[in-house]
Amino acid sequence: MNPRVRARCRACEIPVPGDLAEGAVQCMRCTEPVRAVLPVPPLDESLERCVVCEARTFYIEKAINRALGLLLVVGAAVISAVIFYFNGIAALAFLIVFALVDFGAYHALPLRTVCYECLTEYQGWPLSERHRPFDHDIFEGIRQRRIRESEQVEASSDEAPLVTRGTSS
Repeated sequence: MNPRVRARCRACEIPVPGDLAEGAVQCMRCTEPVRAVLPVPPLDESLERCVVCEARTFYIEKAINRALGLLLVVGAAVISAVIFYFNGIAALAFLIVFALVDFGAYHALPLRTVCYECLTEYQGWPLSERHRPFDHDIFEGIRQRRIRESEQVEASSDEAPLVTRGTSS
C-alpha cells in the first residue's frame, strides 16, 4: 500500500485532492495552497506530530469511503424493498447476504491515522499504541477550544483603537 497524506483546506475546510507526501496541493474551491509545515515522517516511524498543524492528538479509523458505503447501504435497502414486494423470504436472505459481505469488507479495510485538530488523514504509516479510536470527548474539547479562541480573536479585533485623522487646532 502506498502511503498517503490527505489534508483539508484551512480556509473552506473541504478535503483537498492530492497527496501532501508528494508536495503542496491546492484547494479546488478557493485555490488556497495546503502545505506541510513539518517533513513527512519516514514510513518506518509512527506519527508523533501532524505535518499540517503540528498537533500531537490522533485517532485511528477504518479507511473507508463514507459516500460509497452510504450508497451501497441505500442501494441494498432499495433492492431489498423491490425483492420484498415479490417474496419476503428472498428479501430477508438478500439482506443477510449483504450484511455478511459488508462485514467481511469492513474487516478487510486497512486502518488510517487522523489528526483531531485538522482532520489530516495518514495512511500507510505504522499504528502507534498511543493512538486510539475516535473519542467524541477529545474532539468536542478541541472544537470548544477553537470556538473560544475565535471569540477571543474577534473580541480583540473589536477592541482595537480606531485611528482617525482630525484637524489640529
